[in-house]
Amino acid sequence: MQDRLSALFDRFRLQARAFHFGTLCGEASFDDLSEHVGHLHVLRAGRLRLDDADGGRRILDRPSLIFYARPTAHWIGSEGPEGVELVCASVRIGADMGNPIARSLPRAMV
Repeated sequence: MQDRLSALFDRFRLQARAFHFGTLCGEASFDDLSEHVGHLHVLRAGRLRLDDADGGRRILDRPSLIFYARPTAHWIGSEGPEGVELVCASVRIGADMGNPIARSLPRAMV
């Protein structure tokens, strides 16, 4: 017998596509929500500024994982002249970002 979580993951396939691996110098914006994807950022080294659409700002200065399960406007930037080492990916949880898995997760997890 299959548990409920496994049944959800069978129905809503998780897909991720890495689009950046390396140094980010400057800034990057993730405010085009038309792609209907969430984002995953892994800070490997450096000092990262994370801004969200609500005006919130965080400075991360140790290895961290930032996960947006559904489309959410946000901006990231380097807080030092050496840049930050990042891995970034787009994430799709099923064909519709309104599915129960994406809806049950917080807007952002750090």
